[in-house]
Amino acid sequence: MTNTPSRTGKRQIRRDIYKLIIPSVLQNFLEIGITLLTTAIIGRLMAYDISAKGVSERIVQFDWALFRGLGTGAMLIFAHAYGAGKLKKCKEIAAQAYLICIPLAIVFVAVVCCCPRFLLELMTDEGEVLTRAIPYLKVLVLSSPFTAIMSVNTAIFNGSGDTKTPMFIAIAMNAVNVVGCLVLVFGIGPFAGFGLMGSAAALIFSKALAAGLGVWLIYRRKGVFREVREHVQHLRLDPAVAKEVFGGGLPVAGETLFWQFSTIVVSRAILSYGSDTYAAYLLGMQAETLLQAPTYGFSVAAMTLCSFAIARHNDRLYRDYIRQILLMAVVVALITTPMLAFGSTFFMTMLTDKAELIAIGAGYVSMMAIGQPALAVSPAINGVLRAANHKKIPMISTALGIWLVRVPIIALTAFVFKGSIFIVWFAISVDQLVRLAISGGFFLRRRVQDTVLKQQEQE
Repeated sequence: MTNTPSRTGKRQIRRDIYKLIIPSVLQNFLEIGITLLTTAIIGRLMAYDISAKGVSERIVQFDWALFRGLGTGAMLIFAHAYGAGKLKKCKEIAAQAYLICIPLAIVFVAVVCCCPRFLLELMTDEGEVLTRAIPYLKVLVLSSPFTAIMSVNTAIFNGSGDTKTPMFIAIAMNAVNVVGCLVLVFGIGPFAGFGLMGSAAALIFSKALAAGLGVWLIYRRKGVFREVREHVQHLRLDPAVAKEVFGGGLPVAGETLFWQFSTIVVSRAILSYGSDTYAAYLLGMQAETLLQAPTYGFSVAAMTLCSFAIARHNDRLYRDYIRQILLMAVVVALITTPMLAFGSTFFMTMLTDKAELIAIGAGYVSMMAIGQPALAVSPAINGVLRAANHKKIPMISTALGIWLVRVPIIALTAFVFKGSIFIVWFAISVDQLVRLAISGGFFLRRRVQDTVLKQQEQE
């Protein structure tokens, strides 16, 4: 069998990829755009408020890391089952994913509410920041159960090849979030607003809306399981399915958690340069994230489409998906890298009107251009690795990049040598390049693109 697709075949492959990537990219642009708007709103408050929001979100993002991982694990086995036409199993997988994630979210809320000061003091000991962050964190963490439900919802939609519905849900959620943030932060008419606390309330309400809407769209009569008439027989945890979800999800969660744990060290290091530097760093990260919106689409497309091809034992389709997705990732890298390098001041001006924060943040954004090619290509490669059952490699590359490059260089620079903040920014970019080298090296050396052929030989 030839591995060279016809012109018609190439067009179909591109359509398959675009069908998944475009809605996913638009969804990410929407979410990031709204995050930029809400960040810009908070950016008009005091630097202490920005820092309090940042350190609180670092704590709450631990749940996002966990549920993103478990959602990815559920999506992988869901996509394999969906690609093989096992729709009844898909419904069972979905039920098990909810049973796993929602109780974990409730436990997370309880832990954070019991010891918010202890958790925040891991990142900063600045009194003004802690004063604002403790009450903010107690409210913000209440969004965790909705984050869990949204992660499972997205896994189900993406695993069935539907990235449009999550995009429309994101539109609704983000519209509610930005309007709620404007009203609840600054007030309207005689209502004076709640300041920083208003942004937390707006986020909780918008996530609750998105979670409920997603569940309804999945289980309605014309939803994802419209062809499955049987109900799930029991609502208790199935160890076999749970093992599959954790097996696929924990490496992804571990990958993100390694980064989250590193933020404790990184945040303390950057805060040692002052609250203005940390606030500028948080704003700069939002600008950088805007240009990373397409990369998550590549990851979803690689995991879903490669899983479909593997389930169908279609080697040519599998290879063509890999080739086209990597090509698209390289094109994105060529576009976004100069935008970061030369547009840093423009991005920062959108986020804050404070000149001192713009100057510091622009330095961070321009330095991130060094690692931008890796940030664009790595998600595509890691998506293929996960679909090909090499789920631990992205986690290992992340752990090595963060704990052997990013954290040691930043800690030594900030706490030992008292060096320039630009060395800290440089370490973050180099970390991304190291991760790509590890994942890419494994991808090429182990010939992951031969996964289907190897599977056929084993059978």
